[in-house]
Amino acid sequence: MEALFKQKLIELRADLAPQTFGEALFTHRYLSFTPSKTAPKIEKGFSEKKHLIESLERFVEEKEVIPVAENAEIGLKKTPDWSPVHNDYQLSKELRELILKGKSKIQVIFVTETLRPLEEIESEFTGQFTDQLLCGFPQKTAQLFERMIAAMKLEPHEVILYPAEFANNNLFDDIVKLSCEYRPQVIMTLGAKATSSVLKIKDRLSVVHGQFFARKVADFDVQVVPLFHPNIIETNQSMKKTAWEDMQKVMKYLKKLP
Repeated sequence: MEALFKQKLIELRADLAPQTFGEALFTHRYLSFTPSKTAPKIEKGFSEKKHLIESLERFVEEKEVIPVAENAEIGLKKTPDWSPVHNDYQLSKELRELILKGKSKIQVIFVTETLRPLEEIESEFTGQFTDQLLCGFPQKTAQLFERMIAAMKLEPHEVILYPAEFANNNLFDDIVKLSCEYRPQVIMTLGAKATSSVLKIKDRLSVVHGQFFARKVADFDVQVVPLFHPNIIETNQSMKKTAWEDMQKVMKYLKKLP
């Protein structure tokens, strides 16, 4: 009994460092302090509140999340706001009319890398929903992507396919305006180029695919979810399983899966 008492006494006296931010924040033993007999000299103009805020701001810049307990974390960074810069769309009216024909109650905006020139694809048109997908993909890939949309239980009128760039023009502002007008629940970026253009991040697509990134547009939030480009999914069989898992995450978010 005496040995156990000594061991407990040693443990209580030990100045063990906290293992997580939550432990340091919520455990009283790390909040205690011994008042100094001599008050520290305060520099003129020093603001303890200002110093604390600046320190926290630096911490937030370095850390997106912090652990507070096992399998739990706190998000630090504010959801970035999107607001359109231009009054009008940069993509031509002719292409927009084709892309946006028959759209209502949009749930997902798919952002592809670029569009094919209209004169190149007019001969392939059938008057069906596939025509809108042909704008962004070769015919075989467009057919695959149409099956992917159907597998996600999305109707043609619920989705928009829009390019991240066209004729060397970055169309990010178009995507923001489109989001303001149609208020989608999700934006799915197709491929690394589209993901980088929309999210303004440098992370590899292999790291961020299937993750949800919140963005605030006007008075509502939209989730941006990167997905591998259908061209890669079409040519790489092993990618189909990964893509399907990412698609199912979005389906659950849209309540199309239990």
